[in-house]
Amino acid sequence: MICPKCSRPAQTAHPARTCLHCGAVLPARPAARLGLTALQWRKEGARVAQRRQFERALAAFEHALELEPENGLAWLNKAMALRELGRPDEATAAIRSAAELAPDDENVRRALRMDRGAGVATLAPARDAAATDDSPGRHRDE
Repeated sequence: MICPKCSRPAQTAHPARTCLHCGAVLPARPAARLGLTALQWRKEGARVAQRRQFERALAAFEHALELEPENGLAWLNKAMALRELGRPDEATAAIRSAAELAPDDENVRRALRMDRGAGVATLAPARDAAATDDSPGRHRDE
């Protein structure tokens, strides 16, 4: 974490959460206070999602995103939990966030294809113009 006051890497006086360089009070992150990393939160979310405890899974994925807001897979995990909770609009928004952060990830691309409202056309591979002219029963050299 970078200190917002002195812009140095924050070395904190635990548990006071103050910068040892300048004494600025640093923002506390609830997920960090519990001592888990973003990866550990994602694993916990996946574990409880397998037990179909999607509210708990969503909370875990949100904790992961507090720690790593630019983690495309965490956004994708959140989208899947939201989908299971019957919140499709929020799930679509989360899938879009995942696609912006990890456009080349195959899991994200698969989620985009499955979620019609997330903008599948923007990430669809380009098609060869000659291939689109072929129809069943026609040959290319006709």
